[in-house]
Amino acid sequence: MFDKIELKALIKQLEADLAAAKHVLALEENPALARVASLLKARTESAQQPNLFEAATKSGNGHVTGAEVQAIILKFATQFKAADVTAAVRKEFPGRELARSTIPNALHWLKKKKTIREVSERAGNNGAVYVKT
Repeated sequence: MFDKIELKALIKQLEADLAAAKHVLALEENPALARVASLLKARTESAQQPNLFEAATKSGNGHVTGAEVQAIILKFATQFKAADVTAAVRKEFPGRELARSTIPNALHWLKKKKTIREVSERAGNNGAVYVKT
């Protein structure tokens, strides 16, 4: 059936598998690793629950809310203009109406809270440029 060389190779593979199984069992008994595993489990459970910025409250009249606009603004990683925010809001909420004052109000409140700052003011047809702080 098996010659001596094949049997030695099989024994070597079984010993390696046994050592790996013992290593895994030792890891399961380690209290520090058990704590890390429980923290990771809790993290994945909390990641499944939407937070304010992932699922902002939907207004009753079908309009995009200021909180939703602020959440989108806070997602920008680079400089942006109000036109960029408008495009992102329309892409994120394609079927919902956007009141004319929602984006300027959201920009104003975020500037007031010092979450964003104005890099350059509006000049002629060029809108103001903002950046997250």
